[in-house]
Amino acid sequence: MSTQQNQPKPSLNGVKIKTRKRVNKANAKFEPEVFRDSLFELIANVPEADLDKYSNIIDTAGNTLDYRRYGETFFELLVSGGLIAPGGIIEYDEEYGEIPFCLFKLSNAEDPLPGARDWVNLVTKLTRRYKYLEKIFSETSKGIIEYVNRYSEENNKKLAAGFGLLIAEGFIYPDVIKVLQKDHLVKDGYALHVLTMLMKAYLTKRSVLNLFTALHKFKADDLIEFFPLNKRSDEYFIRHFESEDMHQIIKYKLAIQANDAREIILQEVVDLMNESEGKAPISEIIKIGRKTMAQNQLTENEVVVLLWDAVMGNVRWGMRSEVIEQQALAEVKEYADAFAPFTSSPKSEMALLKHIQIYCYEDAKLMRLFYQIVRILYTEDVLSHDAIIFWYSKGALPQGKSTFMKQMERFVVHLQSLDSESEDEDDEDFAMVSLTVTRTCNRERNTQYRDNGLQYLDSKLGTTPVSALSIISNLGVRLHSEPEYADAFAPFTSSPKSEMALLKHIQIYCYEDAKLMRLFYQIVRILYTEDVLSHDAIIFWYSKGALPQGKSTFMKQMERFVVHLQSLDSESEDEDDEDFAMVSLTVTRTCNRERNTQYRDNGLQYLDSKLGTTPVSALSIISNLGVRLHSEPVRNWAVLLLLLTQDALGTECLLRRLQTTQQVSI
Repeated sequence: MSTQQNQPKPSLNGVKIKTRKRVNKANAKFEPEVFRDSLFELIANVPEADLDKYSNIIDTAGNTLDYRRYGETFFELLVSGGLIAPGGIIEYDEEYGEIPFCLFKLSNAEDPLPGARDWVNLVTKLTRRYKYLEKIFSETSKGIIEYVNRYSEENNKKLAAGFGLLIAEGFIYPDVIKVLQKDHLVKDGYALHVLTMLMKAYLTKRSVLNLFTALHKFKADDLIEFFPLNKRSDEYFIRHFESEDMHQIIKYKLAIQANDAREIILQEVVDLMNESEGKAPISEIIKIGRKTMAQNQLTENEVVVLLWDAVMGNVRWGMRSEVIEQQALAEVKEYADAFAPFTSSPKSEMALLKHIQIYCYEDAKLMRLFYQIVRILYTEDVLSHDAIIFWYSKGALPQGKSTFMKQMERFVVHLQSLDSESEDEDDEDFAMVSLTVTRTCNRERNTQYRDNGLQYLDSKLGTTPVSALSIISNLGVRLHSEPEYADAFAPFTSSPKSEMALLKHIQIYCYEDAKLMRLFYQIVRILYTEDVLSHDAIIFWYSKGALPQGKSTFMKQMERFVVHLQSLDSESEDEDDEDFAMVSLTVTRTCNRERNTQYRDNGLQYLDSKLGTTPVSALSIISNLGVRLHSEPVRNWAVLLLLLTQDALGTECLLRRLQTTQQVSI
């Protein structure tokens, strides 16, 4: 049997056996020069500017030219106009030169996009008929772009524009740019240069989100890898794309970094809570928040929301509703002190309130606990009554608004009654007596947290006087009703720059808080009376230094006052003008100077005697520090500022100030 199989098959001598066509093609000699010459013969009689006729000819030439076999050669001709030899050298035809409808010919180096668009339309029309060319062209593009160090700068601009548009159209895959990560291209800057121009072209058709989504799919979204090794820093990254006017790339990069920072802080807080037996150290959580703010330039608004998500997301909820309620309220009360350092401004308070609203709305088991959560945060000095009232009146989000407003109605009414000094003493529904006692105890307990935050505050106040102004001016509404606190500002407004900084900050502060809009003039007038602001600073602000925010409103308030100040300069003061009571102002300013001189004479003995008492008693000497704030602005001032911020409206403080005022007047 095996012998029969090994015997050769019989054949007829003198008979020619016909081979199949595909076998002939496979055995045919590969001659790219012949293909190029054949293409030139087809377009020899076509006018150079007639792009439509070129497109029609190459569209029908597939019947005679073997596009499948010479697909790589064809794309090289379409891009460069010649054959790209190993090493990136372009070989043009000696007789015809370069293809007249190639990318390098159609585009202009000064503005390559219009010509690149015409070229992309020609290529897409061609591949619409010959679909197999898409894959061939996409693979060939990698071999073309790796020789950017061999092309001229003008051709690199044209190549980047054409390939950027092809990627935007989905014709070639974005992984083509990974070829640019070769060491010699990155080192000499070719990779960054071509990538930048390619992204510019892409962004004319697609968004930055689409760009990074496409790059991420092929693991090419880390743009820093295209920078030379000695320039791989965020600073150079931002500087480079700013110079190229590609701010959307910078914004996306910063957003990615901020998102990574959020993930880091969430994970660190969760790990800390899991590692600690029982309650995690509040001071450690605060340190994590401060570190994240400093390293990633996050705001308090963002950090306090992240801390909330980390704390509440780590709760292992029970199954019964009463257990869930107990867990949620206990968790909020336990970690309230971790939120407090990050709600020092109205914006951060509103950010936390709105986030809690959304959090409770999205979790059905917490819907009915919104009021109790807010009440605990108010009790623990995390949220102020002004923030809660503002949220109730105009700051609430649409999500679950009616439900939460109904829960908060009676509590907000009570807070509003505190502002109007018409509190109903028989109303015990909210146990406000208990709240007051609890808040007092919290102040005593928070004394230890003042010491923890002292170093951070020192770093803020120990720089320039102007840097302290933004912290001091956050004391808020209390300033216009208690003008004696103005003396706390005076040591930090010794220069025109610091005066203007304070004036502009007060303008923004009043603009952002609707209830203070009409009080801007009174606040400035008090600060002028107390020698905090000079009339030169006020006149300069009015003439050319005012910010756009609320400018027309504030200018209208200040108009007559500024006219009076200007009349003082021109020695033509109207003595009968009693609208501003300038005679009273002059007397008051003289009395303030005499009183401040008396306080300065008391000196260190007076300061030491007051600092040794309770935190509230120290408030009475805030305005008496005088010159000592200039020479010792760090530790004593930091302690006093913390006390001033938290206890300025304390009952004992107000009584003591009333007694002091009466003694001075006597």
